[in-house]
Amino acid sequence: MSSSPSTPQHVLTQIAEAEVALLKTPLLAFAQALASPGANLLTVQNAAANVLLQVPQLSAPAQTAALNIVGNGLTAWISAIGNKPATATSASSAS
Repeated sequence: MSSSPSTPQHVLTQIAEAEVALLKTPLLAFAQALASPGANLLTVQNAAANVLLQVPQLSAPAQTAALNIVGNGLTAWISAIGNKPATATSASSAS
């Protein structure tokens, strides 16, 4: 959403508030999935998908922000998994 001189500030504010409301619950669930010690790929993937389902309804800047949040969150989560020592369960499932 570009800010044009013809769009009143209160309208832009209402749009931004609606976008925050739309993303609040799925982003919170995504953050909780990433932070959960028992999180698995399916849990994190579903939480990310719920955020991404909202993206088409957002303005361009909000789309970029949502995609960056999901991308950065997944990158950090995968990196954290890669830095954990292998357990008997994870080592046996890899073979």
